Amino acid sequence: GGTTALASLTTDASGTSSLRSVTTTGAQTYNDAVTLNGIYTTGSGAFTANGAATLAGDTTVSGGSVLFAGTVDGAQALVINSKGATQFTGTVGGTTALASLTTDA
Repeated sequence: GGTTALASLTTDASGTSSLRSVTTTGAQTYNDAVTLNGIYTTGSGAFTANGAATLAGDTTVSGGSVLFAGTVDGAQALVINSKGATQFTGTVGGTTALASLTTDA
């Protein structure tokens, strides 16, 4: 979605994904372990990370609701700008503390 936004993006539950700055008009759903770095924009769609999330660089998530269902680790800043609910159901910073966590909630 660098020039033209993707409609949506979904990964499967086996393996790992490493992405840098993704733009969609709809949902982004990461069902595997994911490494994030950059800006993730979903328009009004949901952003969901169901597996463990590792921050490889400062990361901003903007769009609809945001769910981190797995752990979140990495010595980087995480900024959440959601139009809906922001939820963390796994441990945040349990293995590697985040540099900072900011939400607009």
